[in-house]
Amino acid sequence: SAAPLLPLTLITIAIPASIAIHVSVLSGHDSSAWSHGSACRSGENLELIKCNLKVYAQAASAASSDAKADILLLPEGYGLAGMPSWSTYYEPLISSVGFNPCLSPNTTAPQQTALSCAARDHKIAIATNIFVQFANKSR
Repeated sequence: SAAPLLPLTLITIAIPASIAIHVSVLSGHDSSAWSHGSACRSGENLELIKCNLKVYAQAASAASSDAKADILLLPEGYGLAGMPSWSTYYEPLISSVGFNPCLSPNTTAPQQTALSCAARDHKIAIATNIFVQFANKSR
């Protein structure tokens, strides 16, 4: 299946002037822009999320190796699955401060695990948000 192109933008921020932080931004990514006939286009919501997580991992790789970025900014949760609804997949929140989902993979939390592993594998900080369900079932 053909993945959408990776429109990465590199921004350098100086805080203070002696410290530069290189920020890469994945912008313009359309989570539904998969080729006709692709499993990513016709699959269930969770399959679409998994396809877009692969794009995010590619973006982490490119931001880290090509752009030499320190941090990658990803789109809001809509970038993985489009507009959420009550029937949309929401995974349970497993992440907490100091916890690394990549070190304890959890099949019920593929988004948190995949993003954590992409950050670890490519040695880059990732800032994003995803749609989760809390222990009390609120979203």
